[in-house]
Amino acid sequence: MIYKLKKILYLINFHLIEYQSKKKYKKYFDNEYLIRNLQKIKKEDINIFSKYIYDKQFRLLKHRYDRYLNMLKIITKIKKSDKNICVVEFGVYRGDSFVFFSKNLNKKNNKILGIDTFQDFPKSNSKWKKGKFINTSKHLVYNLLSKYNLVCKYFLIESPFEKIGLKKKFLIFLRKLTYFILIVINMRAQ
Repeated sequence: MIYKLKKILYLINFHLIEYQSKKKYKKYFDNEYLIRNLQKIKKEDINIFSKYIYDKQFRLLKHRYDRYLNMLKIITKIKKSDKNICVVEFGVYRGDSFVFFSKNLNKKNNKILGIDTFQDFPKSNSKWKKGKFINTSKHLVYNLLSKYNLVCKYFLIESPFEKIGLKKKFLIFLRKLTYFILIVINMRAQ
């Protein structure tokens, strides 16, 4: 009986601390805040993200944080080059990482290319469910980009899953590039 009572008290305490943590770290769930403060996030905050990993919100937050950190590492390495940079991202979705690259590589001669269907998957598979990616569009991403004073050139190519015409569009884009470091990013694979 005492064992069951201890277990119940432990669970109540655990969920109370989790609730307090969600309130305390609520600001990190805002994507813009997370990006602006990426370097300032403390180690103990990251541990909190991991502690409640079974919770969907914390799991997504941890994923986004790790993703942005990885992108920042890539950006730091490629910024050391004095050459013009072209980033190609396959799988733009709502444009968060596309904007992240555009803002951090915001130089006049840099180019950022995003390729996406801007529609849902035709059918579910083991990793992604049909209906999960319906809340995106090319227009939505362009609206997001227009909020920032970007001097880099950015392009979005809308291509269906069958990829008919994608190779031609991509080759036309590549012919316009000269003396660029080309970085290809597949965000869905991360």
